[in-house]
Amino acid sequence: YRMRFDPLYPLPILREHTKKIEIRKRELKPKKDLSLNEFEAFVSALSRLTAGTKYECLSLLARVQYGIYGRIQEAAALHCEDINLLTGEITVRRKIMWPRVAGMQAEICQGLKRGAGKVIRSKALSQLLNEWMLKSGIRNGLLFSIDGKPVPYRSIQHYYDSAFKMIGLLHSGTHILRHASLTEHYATCQDIQQTKVMAGHADLSTTQVYAKVRDVAIQATQDQMD
Repeated sequence: YRMRFDPLYPLPILREHTKKIEIRKRELKPKKDLSLNEFEAFVSALSRLTAGTKYECLSLLARVQYGIYGRIQEAAALHCEDINLLTGEITVRRKIMWPRVAGMQAEICQGLKRGAGKVIRSKALSQLLNEWMLKSGIRNGLLFSIDGKPVPYRSIQHYYDSAFKMIGLLHSGTHILRHASLTEHYATCQDIQQTKVMAGHADLSTTQVYAKVRDVAIQATQDQMD
């Protein structure tokens, strides 16, 4: 109506609209960060939720996603051949493209969102993956799979959301782990160039999103000033 007849016509505000607006104002938005304690609580809840099911690999998948500073499609696409147990190097070079249409199969593609890949050197993480290979009997191909196929994204999202809800956090989805790990990395090294490399960003301005000042850092500085 505005486009065709009267561009100044005011939209009517109904009672239910006003209620919804007030509810949205009161809703709390979670910060795009997780402390280490919150992350550990999340992984623990995820482990309890998936124990004894075919999705028990998800708690390790969450640790891997955090440990490679990656997106969920990068962590879920890791192969046994990407792990070098001697050097502790984990080569991230694939991603999973989950279908948006029911009935289609997930596809594993070479290369990441930006660039051909990256290498993370972490003996602790490679040891965790080695333990998983011994436990699961997986010796080649996908590290995380359900019946030989990539773990469905909807299943990952469901369990992630349930774990956050279990520990009383408002977060949802999977990308929060990448935010949290990169924020933690910058908070540890205080070198945005290092964090840029671990994130795999092409532009430093993108990395600056993770160069946040945490409340605990502000308080620590104030304690020193006191």
